[in-house]
Amino acid sequence: MPGVTFDRAATFYDATRGYAPGVAERIHEAVRAYVGATSETRFLEIGVGTGRIALPFIQADDDYTGVDLSNAMLDVLRAKIRQSPGAASNRYALYQADVMALPFPAATFDVVLAVHIMHLVDDRQQTIREARRVLKPGGVFISAADGPEDHEDEEIPARQVRMRWLEILEEMQVSTSTARSGWITDEIVVGDLQQLGAQTEVVHLAPYHRTPVSARQMANLIEARMFSSDWETSEADHAEATRRLEQWLAATFDDPTELYDMRGDFIAVAGRWG
Repeated sequence: MPGVTFDRAATFYDATRGYAPGVAERIHEAVRAYVGATSETRFLEIGVGTGRIALPFIQADDDYTGVDLSNAMLDVLRAKIRQSPGAASNRYALYQADVMALPFPAATFDVVLAVHIMHLVDDRQQTIREARRVLKPGGVFISAADGPEDHEDEEIPARQVRMRWLEILEEMQVSTSTARSGWITDEIVVGDLQQLGAQTEVVHLAPYHRTPVSARQMANLIEARMFSSDWETSEADHAEATRRLEQWLAATFDDPTELYDMRGDFIAVAGRWG
């Protein structure tokens, strides 16, 4: 199996994972600086999705290729490119493809990016093997979880709501569809890379923040099944978990509509083969 397809999430994905203005551009600059990119550097992003990482690269006329299992997600990115005055370049390409069987010859790219994707694939090591195969000698694989461990403040209300939801599902003994091996931490990715012979480094590329969100907004997103981990939960279980979450929300927050920033550090694991 190729992993989780995000077709159903295409219209709302950016609402759940989007960065605040300017953050993607800082990540773009940090990645380019880290790898020492030039105008000839060839980038591949696996699981490119709606382009929240890719768009600044494309706008900057980088040689950028993206693959994703979901053509609906790619359509959102294509629309963004059409609407962007700085993205008229011909130096990008988008493919619907399985990241575990990339449709490219060996030694094609200088950098392979994998952001918020490793917890969704069915075989992490096969995904890394494919990344290694398409990398040129001396190329670099960069994996960023962009998830819970990146947040500096675990006590902000939106994070509390998300964690309480997961606790409720655990209390109900409800498994989530994408929890194949739990959350894929940086340490797990480092181990995967080292098992495949890579030299690894954990790097802090750029601080970031997302669009401010309230506890109420996060609860609404969860209850509308906007996170892939909830897509396969039964209607009965989802309804009961929602009831418990609403009870907890009412008892916990004086003003659940108050907005809070979600800030963190864009942490990446880099792997290189000799």
